[in-house]
Amino acid sequence: FTIYYTNDDFNEINDGNIIKGRAFVLRDLERYFMEKEMEPQIIYTTDRYEDILGKKDYDLLIFQKRETLYLYGGAQDYQVDEIEELFGQSKYDHITLHMIRETDKEEIDET
Repeated sequence: FTIYYTNDDFNEINDGNIIKGRAFVLRDLERYFMEKEMEPQIIYTTDRYEDILGKKDYDLLIFQKRETLYLYGGAQDYQVDEIEELFGQSKYDHITLHMIRETDKEEIDET
């Protein structure tokens, strides 16, 4: 399961920015995958999310802009369904979540 993570607030990759930027979101995702006994490949990048959408092979793309998260994932991927449910919990009420389900790389359906 390949996850790309990009944060609009940071334009370079270093340990400090990863720790600050990833915060609770990726920690909770990592915990979710550990419980499923899966080892996701998380790729931290400064690439623009638009470039990742068009060119990269991923299962989940997380674009963070301050307290707003945009999650891009496959329309038929049950892992993405469960991740959407995870972030729908009340402990995430302080963030704005946009779940964008892709039927293919050309067609994007935002919910």
